[in-house]
Amino acid sequence: MKKIILILPFALLTSFIFGQDKLEVVGDGVITGNLNLGTGTNLVLGNGGTNLGNSCCHTIIGRDAGLALDGSYNSSTFIGVEAGRNTTHPDNVFVGTASGKANTFGVQNTFIGSVSGVNHVSGSNNVMVGTNAGPTDSSGNQLVLVGSFIDVASNNLNNAVAIGAASVVNSSNKVRIGNSSISVIEGQVAYSFPSDGRFKKNVKNDVSGLDFIMKLRPVTYNFDLATYNNHIRPADYQSKFSIEMLAAEKEAIEKSKKVIQAGFIAQEVEAAAKSIGFDFDGVVVPQNEKDNYSLRYSNFVVPLVQSTQEQQHYIDNLEYTVASQEKRITKLEQENREAMSEMAQLKAMVNNLLNSALISSDN
Repeated sequence: MKKIILILPFALLTSFIFGQDKLEVVGDGVITGNLNLGTGTNLVLGNGGTNLGNSCCHTIIGRDAGLALDGSYNSSTFIGVEAGRNTTHPDNVFVGTASGKANTFGVQNTFIGSVSGVNHVSGSNNVMVGTNAGPTDSSGNQLVLVGSFIDVASNNLNNAVAIGAASVVNSSNKVRIGNSSISVIEGQVAYSFPSDGRFKKNVKNDVSGLDFIMKLRPVTYNFDLATYNNHIRPADYQSKFSIEMLAAEKEAIEKSKKVIQAGFIAQEVEAAAKSIGFDFDGVVVPQNEKDNYSLRYSNFVVPLVQSTQEQQHYIDNLEYTVASQEKRITKLEQENREAMSEMAQLKAMVNNLLNSALISSDN
């Protein structure tokens, strides 16, 4: 057993635990007590983690961090004032002031950043990285949110990803890259899809082509970015923004008003496909009231290829018909020339006969 004294430049720490030995604060910023480096697997700096019992593998640093842990589970890492304050379940990593503060039953969550995942209560397997990341979430699962002021549109999404400052993902099973001010998403190569024939079942040749394409209405338009942001974002979302962020978004909105885009209206595409019984997967329909229609423009390639093939088939048939008619016309022209020649010969014969008859009558 060793007797140690730690002199620290602050007095907010109220306890320090290595193993089963506890060091208490004495005076202003002086911690004294016993330290046993040979046993135990918990590290606690703060007033939390006082009921760890025989549980192990906890790291708790900060005032009121891990305050609710009762020794029922192992493996928690809470660093920051009130980090994981209400958490009772294991395998969570919360780093930052009030990070994971409300989490109670959630497990295997990783929140890094001041006030990250602050209102999360019960979901699991989530990753939130960034200042004030995911404030709307309370019970989501398998969320990945990376960026300052990044968020979800609803409190219970699953398997959703958002990347980039102030980005908002508004549906489960969806990936959102960048906020609404992003104007370019670039990569060195084109995006690819799994398209291995070994994994494609029930393959059918039933893609609609010209019937579908001819029902589409190409248009130009201006996208109302401000209304879109208000639709997908949680209430009062902008109240968390800094002055710089608000100014940047305002500038992006003003720029968007001047940009003329070309495309289709998703609802019209959906109606066109339904009208001919075409189950077209290029339209993404909203999954909740905060979600929005969107189009997978790359999926239009398949019906466009089908329509091109149909057009080529029509062209081939027309070319065959034209070629056949040209042969027939050529034959008719030849027959006409032969008939004209025969008529000329007959006319000459008739004239000769008439001339011979006139000569005979004169004699």
